[in-house]
Amino acid sequence: IGSKDIVEQLTAIAPLHIVRGNNDMDADWATPIADHLRFEIEGWQILLVHDIADVPALLDDSVKLVVTGHSHKPLIDWRGDTLYLNPGSA
Repeated sequence: IGSKDIVEQLTAIAPLHIVRGNNDMDADWATPIADHLRFEIEGWQILLVHDIADVPALLDDSVKLVVTGHSHKPLIDWRGDTLYLNPGSA
């Protein structure tokens, strides 16, 4: 994420689903932000996690969309019945 200011500016625009990234782990302002998040939109179970390496331990058959970051490389990839997305950067 980078800073508390970024979170505040984005929150002013729309509700957020966010997780901590590797640059946020030691930041006091980021302590309440989860390292992964599961939620549902329109019947899709979504897993939001910073690093794709953390996905296997968190994944189950109910998850249909995995959104990751960390690598800064865009990705759209179906793996079985699960769609993996990485926006690359924001």
